[in-house]
Amino acid sequence: MIRRLPPLLAAAILVTNFIGGPAAAGEITGPAQVIDGGTIVIAGQRLRLDGLDAPPLDRLCLQGGENWRCGEAAAFALAAIIERHWLTCQTRQGLAKCRMGGRNGVDVGRALVREGWATARAGSGYEQAEQDARRSGRGLWADQ
Repeated sequence: MIRRLPPLLAAAILVTNFIGGPAAAGEITGPAQVIDGGTIVIAGQRLRLDGLDAPPLDRLCLQGGENWRCGEAAAFALAAIIERHWLTCQTRQGLAKCRMGGRNGVDVGRALVREGWATARAGSGYEQAEQDARRSGRGLWADQ
């Protein structure tokens, strides 16, 4: 099964791949553009979500004997999680912990891992979310 991104999201991902460098330390707030399942751009600053690894945009996975674009699916899942919310991101050296709804809002990285579209890095605090996704066969864990 091949899953495709909507044309506007795919175009936004392609365009944002070419803008923004790594962000300096601090806080950035605003709407985010998705580059891939683990990278966003806010206010022209390219940020990698800290504590997780998501498949690259061009990654193919195998499910039910068929290849599917799991990298695109992870990007689409991240876009669905953040929707039109403004994010508040604590940044350091291009890595970011981002939340929807302000500093005490929903942790975007944890939500992505919980839905099964990224793996938790050791010590991230997302390990339980990954175990739950694996047990439930969500996202990438439905993959062979």
